[in-house]
Amino acid sequence: MSADQLTQGLSLVNSMSMTFDPYPLILQAIFDQQKKLIHPDLPRFAIILGVVHIILLVVAAVTLILKVFRRQNGERQKIWLWRKHYLADQTIPYLVPNGNFVIEPLQICGCVFYLLFVFGVYWTVKYPQSTPDVVHAGVVFWHAVALVPGSTAFWLSGWGAFYVVYLAPGQANSGRSPHKKNIIQHPLVMNTICISIPVLIAGYFLFVGIAMFIEIKQVINTYELVTLRLNQLSVGWKPNDPTSLENNRILFDIFITLSEKTNRLISMAQAEALGWATVSITMIAFYISTTIATVKLLKNSLLMAGRSQSVYQKPDPQEKSKESLNSSTASKTRDCESKSNLSGYIFKNYLSLTRLQRSYYFIYISCGIMAIVLGLNFTTSVLFAIKMKTLIQETQWQAKLIDLITCTTVMLSFSLFLQSLMLSIWG
Repeated sequence: MSADQLTQGLSLVNSMSMTFDPYPLILQAIFDQQKKLIHPDLPRFAIILGVVHIILLVVAAVTLILKVFRRQNGERQKIWLWRKHYLADQTIPYLVPNGNFVIEPLQICGCVFYLLFVFGVYWTVKYPQSTPDVVHAGVVFWHAVALVPGSTAFWLSGWGAFYVVYLAPGQANSGRSPHKKNIIQHPLVMNTICISIPVLIAGYFLFVGIAMFIEIKQVINTYELVTLRLNQLSVGWKPNDPTSLENNRILFDIFITLSEKTNRLISMAQAEALGWATVSITMIAFYISTTIATVKLLKNSLLMAGRSQSVYQKPDPQEKSKESLNSSTASKTRDCESKSNLSGYIFKNYLSLTRLQRSYYFIYISCGIMAIVLGLNFTTSVLFAIKMKTLIQETQWQAKLIDLITCTTVMLSFSLFLQSLMLSIWG
């Protein structure tokens, strides 16, 4: 409500309060408006999100347990979140995130946050009178931070896939001397980029979530003060009471405070939505640039590896002894190594080549999925920010955005599961 509308309302109430009690009418109008703010589809929205994230939580937990207890060659695999990768010409290591392991713990955290958000929404809509203030305020906080684990998983898994190629032997060092190496390729710079982005995302949305939590508690307290004041004025009303003008002024001062706090809360919600739009664009740019950079490296790697294999596997028209074959193979191997360090490495390490091939497919598919899903999240966030004030007045926009947010949230969470599945198969 604008300042002009409140001023006009104060003049109207002053004139009405001299002849009859207007306060019950004001109180009833507030209650009616409060009911209109909540769309009837909100419980459906909460139930769908709850069911989906319970399923994803169970799947992520089962996948994590299987990875922890999975055995390869009779031995349990070591679980690590980060590893240090040293290059021959550098003393500072690259910190490489384990894209095959970080997704599930972060997915579990994200699902828990969403379930807390869903629980708060359902309780608030179904039982508004019995819902504690901390649950009301907690809804906006959990909504603000719910996507933080998922965005962190997107970033770290993509960064880990990029490092598989960038730090492949022969790629980081081939044909480059230290003084010619770009400054952005320095371990300190790349480690800072890798770690700082999730930290900045988490810090920003934690700040926004806490600020919204505090602000909405103040809005609730101010709203309760308004209803209390209206009840008091209604009980003490008398015709032609000279104190009614002053009482009305105090009442409308509270209305002004409530309006200002509500506008601040809307601005914070818009900042949250625009923040997620920025994160989505950043992730899309990262995945696309990673794909462009790594595909070039991988194509060269696979091409050179294919040439080295064709040399190695070329059949001899005459039968030769085992010793002659070994001698010929060793000679060809030395020739390949002298022509290309990368070809020699892949020639000797077939598993490394297989890993590069899998990373090639993973980056292609992952980039496509992430670009689509994060593009939808960007559109939803921008639309949510633009229509924030409209949502309070027009419930049809609530219905449209409820469906869009439900679809986007489910796709974001499911895309993380697809990444985890691909990494489990190809990692």
